Amino acid sequence: MKNCLICNDEIIKFLSLGQMPIANAFLKKDDLKKPEFKFELAVGFCEKCSMVQLVNRVDKEVMFNENYAYFSSVSKTMEEHFKEFSAELNGRFLSGKKNPLVVEIGCNDGIMLKNFDNKKIKSLGIEPSRNVAEAARKKGLDVISKFFDESLAKEILKTRGKAKVIYGANVICHIELLHEVAKGVKLLLEKDGVFVFEEPYIIDIIEKNAYDQVYDEHVFYFSVTSLERFFSMHGMEIFEVKRQPTHGGSMRYYVCNKNSHKINDSIYKSLEDEKRKGLDKLETYNKLAKNVEKSRIMLVKMLKEIKSLGKRIVGYGASSKGTIVLNYCNIGKDMIDYITDSTPTKQGLYSPGMHIPIVSPDEFYKDNPDYALLLVWNYAEEIKEKEKGKNVKFIVHIPYAKVI
Repeated sequence: MKNCLICNDEIIKFLSLGQMPIANAFLKKDDLKKPEFKFELAVGFCEKCSMVQLVNRVDKEVMFNENYAYFSSVSKTMEEHFKEFSAELNGRFLSGKKNPLVVEIGCNDGIMLKNFDNKKIKSLGIEPSRNVAEAARKKGLDVISKFFDESLAKEILKTRGKAKVIYGANVICHIELLHEVAKGVKLLLEKDGVFVFEEPYIIDIIEKNAYDQVYDEHVFYFSVTSLERFFSMHGMEIFEVKRQPTHGGSMRYYVCNKNSHKINDSIYKSLEDEKRKGLDKLETYNKLAKNVEKSRIMLVKMLKEIKSLGKRIVGYGASSKGTIVLNYCNIGKDMIDYITDSTPTKQGLYSPGMHIPIVSPDEFYKDNPDYALLLVWNYAEEIKEKEKGKNVKFIVHIPYAKVI
């Protein structure tokens, strides 16, 4: 029996994607001869507190290290998104305040933190992956390379004082010890301060059949229902939520100390919507598991049919999502010739598990294949615009396989 990380009740496994490597652990040629770490990637539901979570977790030091492969700044979409996000935090919560402190949990390469005016606002980034933290420091940003918890919050409190705003984007769901985060946030936050974060939203995962949002880094799959229960354990509450288009569908949560901000109608509407869609019932997740299996069967069938016609297929985007799709569907070099990716640090490496070579966009343009499996479907619009005029046809796997 596995216990819920939030309330310690039993969690019920509803989906297994099989044995899976670390989604972001791209391999050098010499690594291909060595045994590769794998674990059962499975998701469970807690009927008591409604939290959806991984059944088995990977040690955080294995996932977030000095060779972490994801740099946020490679995406123009995310660059624009974080400009808007920081402008909102500035306008709503920081404007007119005297030298406020802003803390970002999981600042990556500083894509958002750089948007705060350091003459008016004190800013601090927390980033445990040393290589991306160093990229942020080169932009002149103040970054601590540690994992955020209550102990680190005490250190920050001593050296920098309380924070007006603490925020994170696509990182809070990565943290297994979520109670430690809440304790740290509560300790560090000013009385009327806000904790704002956004993560992939469970309704989008269900409705888009986006099983590739499930990987080792994503410990939790949040809903307003589950987070409302969680924050109430710490004398905090969600006072507003906003849907976001990023990462295939996310939710932005605004959290405060209890009774310090007025509760927005968006909370009541979201809770009603989640109740209507059965987010508090196991049968909803069992249905998702069936749809995921159907998606796998349809994608493999489509790729085999394309190959039978003598056409060539490549992968587009060496992403964590792509690792999940390729391994769950057992798509290897017999189906996909290579994966093209614009991140220089990934080029020349091999994909986790299936060991498909990763090449630069230059090679992709010279080669001109017939089809590309879009392993970063959440950037489909950006990619379609970028590759306009090319002959390649793009395949997406969600909710079910199709050519776009």
